Amino acid sequence: MTLIIVAAEGEGVLDRSWCALEMNLAMVEGGAGYLTDIYTHYKGRVQRLTDGLIAADRHRNHADGKARRDGEFPFAIIERALKFALADTKAAVQLDHDNILQYVKRQDVQRQAAGA
Repeated sequence: MTLIIVAAEGEGVLDRSWCALEMNLAMVEGGAGYLTDIYTHYKGRVQRLTDGLIAADRHRNHADGKARRDGEFPFAIIERALKFALADTKAAVQLDHDNILQYVKRQDVQRQAAGA
């Protein structure tokens, strides 16, 4: 399975509580074999940062194609993702945001208790 994230300039998936919850669920429930790909529009074209190789890599040197693709991905989005904190996200309804934070904390505690 692959989680595809479409990142945009301005407010987007990294700013919204519900989107962050869905990403968390996909990554945690997906387990170690789960892949995450990020797509955005930058410099007039679609840029992608993939978790592994894609079909287009079969037609060229695998490592070179991926390295070039990754190198063209806008660093500002990567930097923003690395600084991501669920507590900093927003929801239209504050109660939703609070419930999402509580849910994720409970899930973390349960996983730790289970030794996951």
